[in-house]
Amino acid sequence: INIENKKESPEKHNGPGWVDEIAEHPELISPGGSTFRAFEFAPGSVSPMHRTISLDYGIVAKGTIVLEMEDGSRVTLTEGDTVVQRGGMHCWRNETSEWGRMYFVGLGAQPVKVNGQELKEEWREAK
Repeated sequence: INIENKKESPEKHNGPGWVDEIAEHPELISPGGSTFRAFEFAPGSVSPMHRTISLDYGIVAKGTIVLEMEDGSRVTLTEGDTVVQRGGMHCWRNETSEWGRMYFVGLGAQPVKVNGQELKEEWREAK
């Protein structure tokens, strides 16, 4: 569920009125802007392994969610736990029989550079 998506910051509160930013900008993260999203995780579900060019703040609102990094390291998060993602390859797993929910605020960021190489947004199937 995409709750809010702004393509630039700081926010401009004057203008022609309300604009449906989500319809106007369907991308996951707006470069230079912010996005507020809610994700529902079905029992047994796994997100794709992915990297976005963003700084993401995640809060577990319901259930137990596992954050898995590309190197296989894992952290189990429960209700009220928070996580900050800074452009690392990761996936989300719900390994329980109950639904889970997380809220995320994503801020557009500069791409991560490793050994002079700029890492791009990437999506692939999680193992």
